[in-house]
Amino acid sequence: MPVIRVSKMGKCIQKLREERGWSLEELAGRILLSPEELKCMENGIKEPDKMTVTLLGYILNVHADNLLNGEIHCRVSQTELMELMKETIDYLEGIQKENKQIGVDMEKIQEKYGLPGKDMPERERTERMQKQGHIFTNKIQKESVPKLL
Repeated sequence: MPVIRVSKMGKCIQKLREERGWSLEELAGRILLSPEELKCMENGIKEPDKMTVTLLGYILNVHADNLLNGEIHCRVSQTELMELMKETIDYLEGIQKENKQIGVDMEKIQEKYGLPGKDMPERERTERMQKQGHIFTNKIQKESVPKLL
């Protein structure tokens, strides 16, 4: 692994450890390393093995593959994911209620102005609306259209 990449990964590990308020000893104990080994990794001197990176990803709640590249991409916990799903469902239920109200309002407008409903075939509805003057026909007299050269 290139030295720069190991250095970037080490800085990410240190940043995540400090954000959580853990000492070198605390994190080292969680990933089954000595504090000296962890310090070497944080300083970019020692490259961690795959098992250590996997443990770091799990314990620090980040994606291990991204950590290898010196990037921090936090994993979403199941609790956060469930909360997000509940918010999305609430939002969609609100839209569904609004759409039903829009449908009711449309029916009232159709009744009030004598417009054809959605249950009428499209062709019949278009013809009826043309007759009532709600839609302009495409029939334009040729004389009224200017000719382009």
